[in-house]
Amino acid sequence: MTINLPNNNTNDPSKIRVQFDDFELKHFDIAPIWEFAIDEEGEEGQDETTLRPIFDATIADPADGLCIVKVEFQTSSGKIYFGLCSPAFDFKFGEIQPCMFTDKGILSFWCGMMKPERLQIENLYAQFEETKDTLFPIKFKSLTKSKGAALEGQIDGFMFLENEKVKIIN
Repeated sequence: MTINLPNNNTNDPSKIRVQFDDFELKHFDIAPIWEFAIDEEGEEGQDETTLRPIFDATIADPADGLCIVKVEFQTSSGKIYFGLCSPAFDFKFGEIQPCMFTDKGILSFWCGMMKPERLQIENLYAQFEETKDTLFPIKFKSLTKSKGAALEGQIDGFMFLENEKVKIIN
């Protein structure tokens, strides 16, 4: 496993840092909870997407800052995948933003304020070798306890925010 260690001359596990785009399922073997190292944003090679492991916690608390935890997903066809989401005080997809790891990449279900184009959706299905019927609905649950909203539910499609309402497209 490749892990960024600032000042490559240290083996201190507390210095482990990973960019969100480089985060992989295997990083959860290091720690069950990872937090965004926002307080280190100005350090070389780090920005607002830099993650660091939390070694001394077993319950994710959104009051401590933005973090991610491991999640299990089950597609409508019964396939099991793992991924991540962010604990939050309110169960809102825009806050928990579930993402699923596959051997073809990360599949994100939250599109923010941008409605995904039909071609984009079709390309995602093709890339992940799924169809609307084999993928959705997806059941998910966090494998790490958290304070705040329960991280368990169902994903019915790709979600986006339009006129302050969550819309679903699949």
